Amino acid sequence: QGLQVRQVAQERGDSTSQVIVEQQQGLEVCQAAQRRRNRAGEGVRKEVQRFQVGEVAELRGHSLSPLLHKYWFEKYGLDASYSIIEAKDEDLKDIVKKIRSHELIGINVTLPFKQKIINQTDKIVNDAELTGSVNTVLLDNDKIVGENTDVFGLQAAYLKEIDSNLHKSALIIGAGGVSPSVILSLQKSGIKEISITNRTNEKCIFLKK
Repeated sequence: QGLQVRQVAQERGDSTSQVIVEQQQGLEVCQAAQRRRNRAGEGVRKEVQRFQVGEVAELRGHSLSPLLHKYWFEKYGLDASYSIIEAKDEDLKDIVKKIRSHELIGINVTLPFKQKIINQTDKIVNDAELTGSVNTVLLDNDKIVGENTDVFGLQAAYLKEIDSNLHKSALIIGAGGVSPSVILSLQKSGIKEISITNRTNEKCIFLKK
């Protein structure tokens, strides 16, 4: 598994942490759906509709998420497909409708939609509520729920390897959509001194609040 993650990261020029985050996102959506069906007594049967997951992105070409998730779906025996949904702001409402109607089992959300998608959810939970940033959307008890796995992904990939976090400081470059998740992840890991630099001062002030 580790070799596969590193290979995908090397091919796309990303860090292994980003690849682990994306892996966690897709698996969480499908596994949550599978748990709900199991609770309903349906199990995982051939006649059950195939899980369909999408990543909502502004541009289609920059993501290797479908390739990555295909590997993990096969490994864990999940009958699922994963595709990129190229979208604009005005498309978000219709995409979420597909989750309500079970056309999609859930979606992952990448920039620039991590904050914009919140208005289309019924509620946000856990780290999504703390950060105001959503990267995973699914249907739970007939409610559209927004979740955040970026925080856990960063902790699992990097921060757990750092010794004596209490004596460390961190510099965040950029105040974009994932920055609140990075800040919370650092705070949860016990890093007290956190600085942010950005092209515009307004976003830094907002994050400080």
